[in-house]
Amino acid sequence: GPPLMVVATIFLIYTFGGPYMPDVIAHKGASLNKAMSHQWLSTEGVFGVALGVSTSFVFLFVLFGALLDKAGAGNYFIKMAFGALGHLRGGPAKAAVVGSAATGLISGSSIANVVTTGTFTIPLMKRVGFSAEKAGSVEVASSVNGQIMPPVMGAAAFLMVEFVGISYLEVIKHAFIPAVISYIALIYIVHLEALKNDMPALGASRSLLQMFL
Repeated sequence: GPPLMVVATIFLIYTFGGPYMPDVIAHKGASLNKAMSHQWLSTEGVFGVALGVSTSFVFLFVLFGALLDKAGAGNYFIKMAFGALGHLRGGPAKAAVVGSAATGLISGSSIANVVTTGTFTIPLMKRVGFSAEKAGSVEVASSVNGQIMPPVMGAAAFLMVEFVGISYLEVIKHAFIPAVISYIALIYIVHLEALKNDMPALGASRSLLQMFL
């Protein structure tokens, strides 16, 4: 939108107006030919590494994630989370955290994660006593962390592979533990909030076998 256009315009002005800038940020400037060549023909330009990774890898992972979601995998993860945690105090919020983590396994998109899980979990969180703001913040925090949950992560993971020159398996291996720790922290925060406000459980306890049925 307009904000991005404004930022791009400012940097274009800076590219050509370097010699006229204050000493701290001044540079010798660039010709129109050099600037256009760098921005369109080099690997650092528009048709560079970032776009190449998006068309080569990101598209495929997003496509397969969308197919899994349409096949019912996203809904299954939500039901699984509620089957395991719905009976606990503040259960819907804990289920939202775990459900978002599970959806993050196949999504790689924080926005898609919010849309998939939030429409179901936010109303239930409000039912047990969470305010609309807190319910929304729990869902957003959980879904954003889903973007760093292996194996399908955001575009940044593929850019790491391309720029740093390491395998995608290495990125997954190093991202897994921080992702799990972040979700453990979120569950703990939600649990403290539920205790502080004396929130009720929602539904009866279910066995492990029922959770997967």
